[in-house]
Amino acid sequence: GGSAKTLMFVCCSPADYNRRETANSLDFAKRCRNVTNKAVASKNAKGSSASQCKALRAELSKIKKRENGTSTVKRRPVGMRRPGM
Repeated sequence: GGSAKTLMFVCCSPADYNRRETANSLDFAKRCRNVTNKAVASKNAKGSSASQCKALRAELSKIKKRENGTSTVKRRPVGMRRPGM
């Protein structure tokens, strides 16, 4: 929808034993060419995507605060390297 463009490649063979496959591929490409989409803004029952994004960020913040003190993984300082590197 909108200003998006779609590209489709169709493999065709000049060999006689591939004639049916080539014809089917070209017919499919012709049908795909006629497909049109209408761009419509979705209306969510839960609200706009901006409010949903805000809620997800708040939830992520809560999870990070909860896990902040319980982390058992020790991280190396930024300048440190692993042995052998």
